[in-house]
Amino acid sequence: MKAGISTACLYPMETEKALEQLLDRGFCRFEVFVNAYEELLPPVRDRLLALSREAEVLSLHPFSSGFETMLFFTDYPRRFRDGLELYRRFFDLAGEMGASYVVFHGAHRGMDIPPEVYAQRYGALHDAAREMGVMLLHENVERSMSRDPALLRGLRARVPDAGFVLDLKQAARAGVSPFAMAEAMGPGLRHVHVSDAGPRGSCLPVGQGTLDFPALLRVLAAQGFDGCLTLELYSTSYRRQEDLEDSVARLEGLIRQMAGPGGPLSKAGERN
Repeated sequence: MKAGISTACLYPMETEKALEQLLDRGFCRFEVFVNAYEELLPPVRDRLLALSREAEVLSLHPFSSGFETMLFFTDYPRRFRDGLELYRRFFDLAGEMGASYVVFHGAHRGMDIPPEVYAQRYGALHDAAREMGVMLLHENVERSMSRDPALLRGLRARVPDAGFVLDLKQAARAGVSPFAMAEAMGPGLRHVHVSDAGPRGSCLPVGQGTLDFPALLRVLAAQGFDGCLTLELYSTSYRRQEDLEDSVARLEGLIRQMAGPGGPLSKAGERN
């Protein structure tokens, strides 16, 4: 395992400026949150690509997550094809930046979509991503159908190589244990959005809540996870940028501690 940070932590700072500032502060692994269509085009795209050569970009998050219901889960085929063309632009940028993953939220909660239809729509996007050398990861999101672990289990059954992002704050907001959500994602879990949670809120810097991170890392290791623990906080969730540095340092310390002799991460490494 390793630790990283999302450019979303500095939103609404423009994406390339956020990436540059985080690099200047010593961070090296990133999820890049693309916040506007303009960022898929020159000159912003060129700047992002130049910065990515100084970084390890692990994943890309589209700004269009909020309207994936309209693009991919209605009965208008032209709109699905339009959405697919848009997402091919995200897949292309992710590949150019060296990222392995693109994040997907799926349909809003309350939609009445048969499981086999949901899997077919996700599967079509998943296959398009694979063709372009990246993997589409379905995230658990409180306002989406993916708030329910049962949806993710069903997706795994119908799309055997489906991939997932575990978002800790979204699990907390949905009232679902992160351990239960990780179990539902199983071996398809590739990426984690990290924040702490407790009486003060569901999106806190690491160490400012009550989440049992050592236990969580043990569970992740036991199911073979060897990805990135990526800090993703809202800008209203912390007071100082030093909170970002402290959170990532805490994650790195936990990883080192648990990767030591006899630790569960060391054993996971031996299995892999």
